[in-house]
Amino acid sequence: MDKKELEKNILDLEYKKQLQLLNTSLISGTTGLIPLLISFVWYPDRILIGLSLTFFMGSLSYIWYKNTTENLKEISEKIRKL
Repeated sequence: MDKKELEKNILDLEYKKQLQLLNTSLISGTTGLIPLLISFVWYPDRILIGLSLTFFMGSLSYIWYKNTTENLKEISEKIRKL
C-alpha cells in the first residue's frame, strides 16, 4: 500500500469511530427522556427534578452531537482531498 491508501484507511477508521459516537449521542439523548416520563407518571410532585435531568441530558447530548457532526464533516473533507 502506498501512503495515500494508508492515510485514507486511517481517515475511514476515524470516520467510523465518529459515527459510533454520533449514534451514542443520539441514544443518550433519547434516553434522557426517561427521567421526565418517570417523574411525570410515578412522581408528579417531583416533575421539576425530571425536567432538570432531561434538560441536562438533552443539552449534553446536543453538544456532543454537534461536535461529532463537525468532526465528521472535517474527516469527509480530508477524504475528498486525497
